Amino acid sequence: MKFLGASRTILQVLVGVTLAASLSSCKGSYNEPLIEPFDKDGVVKSSYVESMYSSTQPDNVIFYVESSGSMNGLFRRNQSTGFKYDVSAILLDPEVKSKTAKVCLFGNSANIIGEYTPEDFRRKMNAGDFVSQASTVVPEMLQRIIDDIKNSVCDVAVFISDMKYSPGGATHSVAMDQYAIVIQNKFASLSDLAVSLISCESNYVSANGSVLSNVFPYYFTIIGESSKVAWVRNQFLDALSGQSRPIGCVDFGVDYGCPEYTALPSSAIGMSRNGFEYVNPEVVNTHSSSFISFDDSIQPAEVVLAVNYRHISQDLINSLESQDFKVSTHWGQTKASVTVMPGDYKPTVDASLVRNVNPNTYLKLTISGLDYYDQDVIKVQMQTRQNTVNCMEKYYGAMAEGDLDRTLSIDGFINGLKRAYPNSANMQNAPMVLFVTKKN
Repeated sequence: MKFLGASRTILQVLVGVTLAASLSSCKGSYNEPLIEPFDKDGVVKSSYVESMYSSTQPDNVIFYVESSGSMNGLFRRNQSTGFKYDVSAILLDPEVKSKTAKVCLFGNSANIIGEYTPEDFRRKMNAGDFVSQASTVVPEMLQRIIDDIKNSVCDVAVFISDMKYSPGGATHSVAMDQYAIVIQNKFASLSDLAVSLISCESNYVSANGSVLSNVFPYYFTIIGESSKVAWVRNQFLDALSGQSRPIGCVDFGVDYGCPEYTALPSSAIGMSRNGFEYVNPEVVNTHSSSFISFDDSIQPAEVVLAVNYRHISQDLINSLESQDFKVSTHWGQTKASVTVMPGDYKPTVDASLVRNVNPNTYLKLTISGLDYYDQDVIKVQMQTRQNTVNCMEKYYGAMAEGDLDRTLSIDGFINGLKRAYPNSANMQNAPMVLFVTKKN
């Protein structure tokens, strides 16, 4: 959220002082009847400000890569695959590279058979050194990763795998039936942490160089503290955005909170064409999301929200449309609609008004019908469409590891995550709030 600091033009300060004096002289007159989360003076409460979403860099990231027979078509010697391209794009990302402690290679029985720098891993990967006959034992591999997280070996763990779990043997069918429960129990011990699952597709190459599939699915499973998982996930999605192959993403346990934002007037002195934006220069941490003397008869009555959606990737931000937002009002009488501004939009206000927010999205609110009590609170909430499992359901239904276009047991893995995080899958960010009143 936007916090207005002390740096402000003299004219802004004079306007703010005038408004503050007016506010104190008619104390309680703006937000009556009281509408949460604003106080009686029309200022958003600190408890709401403190619910801001945060995305923070991890201390370190460790990659855990499966090498098994089912992954061989991704690792073929001197063969270009989408998998190699994607993994290289991520490991070469400057921000990710600076946080990567090492890349670990899993062998049979979830043993670590190699530890590499990102450069050494890429060199060996491109040379086909990781072609293997090991088995994909996802539960055991996850247990090793979970133990490392619990023992503070890593801050954030990234598991790269095709996730084709096939236990084999006489107990195969029983193990497959209980797979979701096994995954649920694994992650139940990490209920205070978060998981982000990214799906990608790659060409899959045979030993003689022929392409057996162009849509072979594989996955990045990111595990760690919520805000740090979000940072890693965003870096990955941005690194992968340059290719045209499908990418899916679903989060579990990520607390999206409320994005940082501020409501902007159409001029640097705090006055829009419809009314004054209320800021109090005597209080440094005043959140600017309130307008007084708002005259919605002057059409169009508009307010611009400068938003920093740090919990989604820039690629997804660039594709946002107006229908991706839900707009509601407290009284239900005021009409409000949202328009996503073009990517090259620049507000005509003092840059200091948006510096603390560092916005990556601008939304224009058009308001009318502000008649009920001459006041209202408008809520704007993005629908987190990226966080639906539907994007991965096309990989469900494989009957054997040899089904190269789908993933054996991925449905059990995702269902286990949904059970482990029953209240957080498909979470949405908290709404941005704007207080408007005709009162002066």
